[in-house]
Formats: sequence, structure tokens, C-alpha cells
Amino acid sequence: MFQFNFNSNEDTVIKDSNGESKRKNEKAAECRVHRFSAENAMSLNQESFLSVELVNCKLSYLKNRKTRKNSEYSLVSQKYEGGCEVWESTIDLLKFLSSKKDLITGKNVLDLGCGSGLLGLFCLQNGAESVTFQDFNSDVIDDYLIQNLAANVDDLNVALEKCRFVSGDWNDAELISNLGIADVIVSSETLYDVSNYSALNSLFDKVLTANGAILLASKVHYFGVGGSINQFIETVSTHFSCEVVHSESNYGVGRQIVRLRRKLEGCD
Repeated sequence: MFQFNFNSNEDTVIKDSNGESKRKNEKAAECRVHRFSAENAMSLNQESFLSVELVNCKLSYLKNRKTRKNSEYSLVSQKYEGGCEVWESTIDLLKFLSSKKDLITGKNVLDLGCGSGLLGLFCLQNGAESVTFQDFNSDVIDDYLIQNLAANVDDLNVALEKCRFVSGDWNDAELISNLGIADVIVSSETLYDVSNYSALNSLFDKVLTANGAILLASKVHYFGVGGSINQFIETVSTHFSCEVVHSESNYGVGRQIVRLRRKLEGCD
């Protein structure tokens, strides 16, 4: 069962002097650039893998294995940000991309909050020039993502030449610097925490190329937490135009895919 743990005494949302949301006693994850070779990948047990079937494409991923602590929670803010889960919105965005491969062909892609890395892996397999994978938790990349990468490519060393791996907090200037520049940013289930919206807006503005696009897949509203697509769109509306390009409404809480582009100077 999906559970948040945002209400512990050690993780209280407060406001700073500028009115920005932040967390009491929060400690930003240290930025780290990960470097791998084929020998880094752990031995693969194929029985431990599940798969996502797409048109002319199959992606494998390791069964959920929380790498930091075996917790009853799917997400513990500032400790474990859900990286070892494959969320419904990730599948939505994979299906959308499978019919829009021209959006990623020849592009430098950033898989933001990558977790399993399935979005970035799809882009890697379907014509992306390069893929940068970013996650809050360094051990999600070290223990989980790297195995998923190895399970989905024929030659891991060749694939690694087109990949970069960075872990850390979106508020960290060092992290943003290490992400480089992206033509396309893909991300799923990253709008649940309103206190991250300002950092996301700033990151998008610094990382996205002038004519780039951002594809965000998300629940319409995150009950019990407060995050929502509409609230996020309001936050970024100064810099970005937003368009809902796909909706899912038959599964309880609705889900959407939103495409963001930079606003042209002088345009509302």
C-alpha cells in the first residue's frame, strides 16, 4: 500500500523569511556524480525482474527493493523519495513517448527524479543522443537503476558512454551545474510535494534549452499532501507555457501528462 510519511516531528513544513516552503531540520542530499563500468553491475537474476510491454519495445526492471531502509512507507521525505517504485504515471508517460518518438530522437534528455530509470532507458533505446539520470537518493542509482540499465541493453559499456548519473537535492546549485543542459526533460510523480515547486521551477529554467520541452506525468491531486498539477502550473506560469497532452480519468484519482515550454519574450 502506498504511504507517505510527511508528518513526523523531524519533517515539519515551515516558511522561511521570504514565504518559501521548506522543511524543519531538513538536510539536502549531497550532490554526487556516479561513474560506472560494466563490472559495476551486480549479477542479474532474471527471476527478480518484471517488465513493461510497449509497442515494439519491452523494458525490464528489478522488483521493488528499498535500498536505504526496509520501510513500511513508499516515501519518507528527505530520506527516501520513492525511487524504487514504478509509479502509474511512469507507465502513462512511457506509453505517450512510444507514440511520440520524434520528441526524443537526437535529443539530450534528462530523466529527473529517475528512480527505476525506465523513462530514460526508453529514450536511450529510441534515439536519444544522451541521457542524464537524476535521483535524490544515491543508493537508488547505485543499487537499483544500474541493474535496470544492464538488463535493458546489449552492451553496457556502449550504453554508459551515452549516460550520466547524478544524485542530490534539486535545491543544490552543484547538482544543477552537474545536470548540464537538456533538450527534453522527462519526469513522473514529482509534483506531490508543494515545497519542491520553487526548486523545480528554478531547475527547469536553468537546465532546459531555449527550444526544449518538459514532459511531466502526475496525479491530478495528491490527497493528504496537497500537491496538484494546477498548483504547479500556477507556480511556473511566469516562465513556462503549459499544455495537458494526455489524461487518464478511469482510475480513481485522475492522472495527466503536461508539456511545458519556455514562454517567448514579450508573450503572456
